[in-house]
Amino acid sequence: MAIVQGATYDKLNLKLEGDYSEATFKAQIRNAPLELEGELLASFSFQQINYDGDTNKTTVVPILTAEQTSAIPSTKYDGDDSRAKPSQKNCWVWDFEAVLPEKVTKIPISFVQVTAEVTD
Repeated sequence: MAIVQGATYDKLNLKLEGDYSEATFKAQIRNAPLELEGELLASFSFQQINYDGDTNKTTVVPILTAEQTSAIPSTKYDGDDSRAKPSQKNCWVWDFEAVLPEKVTKIPISFVQVTAEVTD
């Protein structure tokens, strides 16, 4: 996932197999995975949850506000050319889970690249 500080993200769509219309959702950006006790940098809210019985899929729309993205430190890179890799000391991750009484679905951890807000 790539985000820009100060931008609002409300068009992300996650499609889950099955009916999650009654689920509780949690999604966060951390400075390390939750199991490594990563510090919370931002929490998503959720705009809409739609279940389509024809396809048996639930669409979930997580949201990050401009205020939230502004507070996330930008990604640092090792090197200063176009092939530079994100620094392991400043590389964020996000986690997502949908909780139903009978099961918990987790989306594997993804890295988050944060670009500094552009100002004139």
